[in-house]
Amino acid sequence: MSWFRKCIKTYDDHIHLVGKKIEGMDFPLTPLFFISQKIQIEITISESGEFVSARLLDDESSLIPVTEKSGSRSSGIAAHPLCDNLGYIALHRIDPAYQEKFEDYKREIGAWADSDHTHPIVQAVYRYISSQSVYENLLSCGVIAKDADVKKTEKFFVRFSVAYEDGTIENCTTCRELFDAYEAYVSSQMTDADCSLCYVTGEVLPIATNHPKGILNLAYGAKLVSTNDNTNYTYRGRFSAGEEALTIGAVATQKAHNALRWVLANQRYVCGNRVFVVWNTERIDMPKPLCLEVEDDEEECFPTTKPEYVEKLRNFLVGKTASLSPSDPGIQIMAFQSATTGRLSVTYYNELTYDRYIQRIADWYGDCSWYTVRNKKELISSPMPIKIVKFAFGTQQGAFVDLKADGLSDQIQTVFHSIIDGANFPAHIRRALFEKCTFRQAYSDVNYHELLFITCAVLNKYYKETNKEIKMELDNQERNRSYLFGRILAIAERVERSAYAQDEQGREPSAVRLWSAFVQHPMTTWKNLEQALIPYYQKLKPGSRAYYKNLIAEVVALFREEDMPNMNRQLDEMYLIGYYLQRRDFYQNKKQAIEEEE
Repeated sequence: MSWFRKCIKTYDDHIHLVGKKIEGMDFPLTPLFFISQKIQIEITISESGEFVSARLLDDESSLIPVTEKSGSRSSGIAAHPLCDNLGYIALHRIDPAYQEKFEDYKREIGAWADSDHTHPIVQAVYRYISSQSVYENLLSCGVIAKDADVKKTEKFFVRFSVAYEDGTIENCTTCRELFDAYEAYVSSQMTDADCSLCYVTGEVLPIATNHPKGILNLAYGAKLVSTNDNTNYTYRGRFSAGEEALTIGAVATQKAHNALRWVLANQRYVCGNRVFVVWNTERIDMPKPLCLEVEDDEEECFPTTKPEYVEKLRNFLVGKTASLSPSDPGIQIMAFQSATTGRLSVTYYNELTYDRYIQRIADWYGDCSWYTVRNKKELISSPMPIKIVKFAFGTQQGAFVDLKADGLSDQIQTVFHSIIDGANFPAHIRRALFEKCTFRQAYSDVNYHELLFITCAVLNKYYKETNKEIKMELDNQERNRSYLFGRILAIAERVERSAYAQDEQGREPSAVRLWSAFVQHPMTTWKNLEQALIPYYQKLKPGSRAYYKNLIAEVVALFREEDMPNMNRQLDEMYLIGYYLQRRDFYQNKKQAIEEEE
């Protein structure tokens, strides 16, 4: 239960933020025994409980108090003690089927109103709902239409505001004194008979019998902890009662779930049906390892070499966490998945020291990097993990490459493991990318160039892991057979494109059409390509023609004698590196020639 304790500490470290709306955060840290609920109706009453006005709200998120039972309700009757939906508060006046719900609601708010920890708002609301005029009041002011369907209106949530004689109006969902009063009221209801050993804190405390739900989404019922299922197999077969399996303190479970819900709402990264979150108990705003968006600088500051890129990456990470030092508490990393609508599972958990976390992210993105083009400017960058997985296992659908959520979720966690745990890049993903690159005609030019960038970045990381780092500049001395054939493929494509007329620029070169065959049988296919290039050589200027022929001759001369018996064997992934760097060399030479001419 290490993560449970870390969540409790997160709550305690941020207790000064409870109930407050923080700029840049979508969700507040909720008080104990409160949940955030979307509200559709606000009713204003006087201090004596008289109706004043009512208005419709646009699903405004508000903090409302709940009981241990109502906070996890999915079926049955379990009223909230102050704010609830019309099915509990008002509809009994027109449909007796709701009478039992109203009685439960009145009992809950009445007990609070009569306690030593009551509040003027609670007493005013209790007096108002006791008059049983809520539905008529909402009809009279047009909040509910007279012909409204009861089944549609029963889910409308209601909150209350109280107008005092001095002219002030107090909203029950923002009143800090009311928050404190309810927490004190709930604590007063706990007795020694409710106490047992809390497995999280190790103390004898009042124990929770129901645990909060809605950790990932307020409308989602999946729970992380549940021991109250007496009919199925939550604990049967091992224990005779749920309490023998697990007991957690009521306050401990509230703190942990509230903190986790807060962190997930503001820090989560969703990928398919998997949810990832990283935080520090003292500061939840941490770099996300699966979507590390390094801001672009001005064009002249784009990193164009790997050392420049790594330095920029480290500066970015340190800048995002400037208030932390290596001696600060560690980093918590979790992944969640809900197999059913009622159960939420933790699929990954780890704790790292701050400096190790930053180091592993920097190492992974620094190694998994390659040349790409943005805004017509070349720079070094890293592909996002979600793109790596989509291009490895997805297909082009329209203008984009995509993958179904189930396949995406399973694969992304293997990349996540590689980043966080410093494991080698998943070999099956690297192989899948290589296979995809073989079928160039399955992609548009834009998507294929993106696939090539991703694959080369992954290969860059793979060879770094095997202590054979790739040179990111064209190596005219490299004699690897696949690398050389990749260069030849790039030259053949260049020759044909250079000979195209203006109206032929959209044509597909022979090197592209024969790509798959070239990878499978390079020597045989090269002979066919040579024949196909003859008419295009004739269209080139003599100087260009001689340049390309000499370049091919230089590449061919680099093949080793021992490779000759296997020249037609299938190419390995190094052909992609040779192809990419040869194309880039053409671009760089052209760029240099233009600059010299200018």
